[in-house]
Amino acid sequence: MKKRLSILLIMALAAGLLAFPAHASEKPYYDRYLAQYFEGAEPYAYDDLDAFFYEVPYVHQTDGKTDWALVYADSGVHQEELLNAVRVGRYFSACDVAYPFEVCYGVYDAERDRFYDFREIEDESRYPDLQAVLDAYHVGKRLGGEPLFKDAFYRYASWEGEPYNDVISYSELAYHIDPFGGLRWVLVQGDTNISQETLCYEVVGDRVFRDSCYHVPFDLTYGVYDMEVSRFYDLTHIKNKPYYAQVCAELDRLDLGEKIGDINRDGRLDIGDATGHQRCIAEFVAYPDNDAVSAGGYQTRHSQPQAYLTDINCDGKRDINDVTAVQRILSE
Repeated sequence: MKKRLSILLIMALAAGLLAFPAHASEKPYYDRYLAQYFEGAEPYAYDDLDAFFYEVPYVHQTDGKTDWALVYADSGVHQEELLNAVRVGRYFSACDVAYPFEVCYGVYDAERDRFYDFREIEDESRYPDLQAVLDAYHVGKRLGGEPLFKDAFYRYASWEGEPYNDVISYSELAYHIDPFGGLRWVLVQGDTNISQETLCYEVVGDRVFRDSCYHVPFDLTYGVYDMEVSRFYDLTHIKNKPYYAQVCAELDRLDLGEKIGDINRDGRLDIGDATGHQRCIAEFVAYPDNDAVSAGGYQTRHSQPQAYLTDINCDGKRDINDVTAVQRILSE
C-alpha cells in the first residue's frame, strides 16, 4: 500500500498537481529565510554571479494545513570540496558544498517556522512523503533503491576493457556510513556469466562461503566497493583493510554464508550449538551431511583450511576441543 501511495504521489508531482498555488507569493517564507541565514538582508552576489536562487518547488499539506515545504536555495557561496555523503537516507555524490544548504535543497518546517539543511534533520517522520518527493525531484539517490555503483561494477566486470556478455546479477546489500555521514564502503553481490566449475570455499571472518564454481569477478559472488579508492574488492582481499571487522559484522547480520560452529543451522552461535556438538561427539546423533568443507572435497585459494563447519579450532578434527571453543566464544 505504501509503495502504491508513493507512486501516486510521484505521478501527481510530475503532473504539477501538488505544486505551490499560483496565487501564492513567488517566494514563500522568504523573509524567514533571510532572517535565519542573512540577518534579514538580501544576500549579495558571490563568485561573479549576478543573482542568487530561492524557490519552493513543493509544499506538503495535511488537512489543508501546510506542515513542511521543500526549498531550493543557492546563495552563490560554495566551498572548494565535493560532498560524497548520505543525508536523509540518500546519497549525494560529487556535489559542491553550498551555503546555506549543502546540496542546495533543504526543508522548511512550518510548525517550528524554521529551515533545516538535510544534515540537520534528525526525525524524518516530521516530514511525511519526504522520500517520495525527493524521488520526484531527483534529489540525491535513495539508499536501497537503484544501485549506486552499478555502472562502476559493469566497468569492473570486464576483460581488457570489454564487458563480459552478461552481468547476471548486481545488488547492493549494505552501506556503511561514518559518524559524519560519509559513505565509507558498500557490501555488494555481483556475478557474470563466466565461471570455473570446481567445489570451492573461502572463509571470511567466522563464516564459510562455498559454491560449485569460482565466479567472475568475485570468487563467491560477494565483494566490497571501497569509497576511498573507488574500486571493488573480492571479500577475500579485504582482510588487511580497517573495515574488515565491520564487513564481517554485516555478513553476520545478513546471515550470508555459513557460520562456523553453527551445528543447528539457525544462523547464530549459541548454547544449542555446544549441546549439539556434544551429542554428535557422543554419537547420539550424526553430524549434518553438509558439515564437511575441505574434508568434503571443497578447495580454497585464499583462506585458512577449514575441514568442517564444526571444526572451531581449525585443527582438522571434530572433538571436545571444539565444544570448549564454542563455550569460550559464548563466555566472551
